[in-house]
Amino acid sequence: MHLALVRRNVFVALVLLCSVSGKGQPIQVQRVFQIPYATLGGPNGMQESSVYIALPFVRIGESWSAFNGRSPRSQQEAALQELVAALYRGDTAAAESRITPPKEVESGKAFADYVAAFKGSLARIGEFEVEGYFPLNGRVRFVLRPVSAGTPYRIFTMRAGANGRLKFDETKAPGKVDSVLNAVFSVLKDKKLEVPDLPKDGYVTVKAEPGIQIAVKARRINADLDQIGQDVAGPALQFYQGCLAVPDKQALDKYFRCFAADVQTRLRSEFARMSADKQDQLFAMTSASRHVDFVVDNGSSWIVYYHSNLYAVAGRDWIQRTAGGAFVLLNPMASFPLDDLISSQEIRGAIASSLGLTSHGGTGTRGR
Repeated sequence: MHLALVRRNVFVALVLLCSVSGKGQPIQVQRVFQIPYATLGGPNGMQESSVYIALPFVRIGESWSAFNGRSPRSQQEAALQELVAALYRGDTAAAESRITPPKEVESGKAFADYVAAFKGSLARIGEFEVEGYFPLNGRVRFVLRPVSAGTPYRIFTMRAGANGRLKFDETKAPGKVDSVLNAVFSVLKDKKLEVPDLPKDGYVTVKAEPGIQIAVKARRINADLDQIGQDVAGPALQFYQGCLAVPDKQALDKYFRCFAADVQTRLRSEFARMSADKQDQLFAMTSASRHVDFVVDNGSSWIVYYHSNLYAVAGRDWIQRTAGGAFVLLNPMASFPLDDLISSQEIRGAIASSLGLTSHGGTGTRGR
């Protein structure tokens, strides 16, 4: 009896020790999101794309008071605790040790005002949960989830300084992956964007950064646009073929009519201001034979990646289906995080390679 009791106590002690040890270690998982993008229809036009991003994430999942009331389990947690606690106390000196400020606010009253503004932005989100952080290449991105239903997530970046100390850092513009993450978390409370894993059937998966993957529904075409048959093209590419059938400069207005009404007006205005030589150049580029490398199927839109057969140019055109069922081309000069990421030379080249195609870098264009 005595021996059995001792063994049982040892077993319980080991279980408890393992339990405590497990709680003391940060848990890293993979999070996968559909990337949203802005469609036609203004600020409420954000919708899910068929493009997915997978990133490593360390879960914390604690209220700020609980998180700040315990010992940190990593240098990342220590950095967040020290930074936010200093901001809430209004301790500018302590906050300074965890902030790399932009040059224009490096010292004096400018820095104090910068810290005060940071504190104010935290105060406005109210109570929040420390959801965790993304340990990314050269930076850590923390995610705070406000309790209030109408308040979006707060996500910000810390980077290691010269001494290895993590500091809040807004001195660099967001990279393509960071901009996509910002887009995801700006609407994550209102849209179900998170999924268990990257899709596989019909998808191509490529690396965006070390530890970060992008999955796109890409279809190899590898044919000149005017040679693509209707059975391969489908309605969207047939619309696109019609847009690019411009036999002379006067027919460019037919191309302009492929865009939404507001974009048409701007394109016509820009064209009217061009010199005759520039107009001729635009016509030559638009009407030049182009080879479609592949198409990304994005649900209600299609992204056509092509290269010119006559010029050292590789570009893309974005075909969007409207609520009424018609097709339009998105503004060729528009810039948004999803497009910036998947149309970057690196990602485009990786998709082409996965499809067995030669990457055509050339001079990038957004479609003209």
